[in-house]
Amino acid sequence: MRPIMKRVRWIALGAGLAWFLDPARGSARRARVREQLASTVRRAGRAVGQQSPGTAEQLEGVAGRIDDGNEPRSVAPDGFGTAAQAAVVK
Repeated sequence: MRPIMKRVRWIALGAGLAWFLDPARGSARRARVREQLASTVRRAGRAVGQQSPGTAEQLEGVAGRIDDGNEPRSVAPDGFGTAAQAAVVK
């Protein structure tokens, strides 16, 4: 990759992050992106639902978690999590 293109990509990434994480308007932008992502997942769920109802239900659950902003966290790989982790996973 040419060095100038590499710099341009890093500058673009930095500008995008600054736009997305802006303290004044960033929260509204993040909310809009979250809503659009949830909508896209819901539409995909409906399309997949015609082929496989179980998968569609899973996608609807993902869309709901995106809307809530609460992506569940998994417990420790050995199966033993703390009480707080168990409460988050439900």
